[in-house]
Amino acid sequence: MPNSLDGDQERFKGYQQGMQEVIDVVAQAKTLASQGNLTEAKTVISRLEGLKKQYHSEYK
Repeated sequence: MPNSLDGDQERFKGYQQGMQEVIDVVAQAKTLASQGNLTEAKTVISRLEGLKKQYHSEYK
């Protein structure tokens, strides 16, 4: 648990959800890339910047 959450279990659930969302995006992009769909994989990866902004400000 990040120190910024101060042991707050409810906020930690949101943090975990955000991390899972990042993992899912990366997994989806990896699958697309392995199938040769590089353009689609790049489009999916571009979502990471938005997720970073959203969750980083909330949980950092």
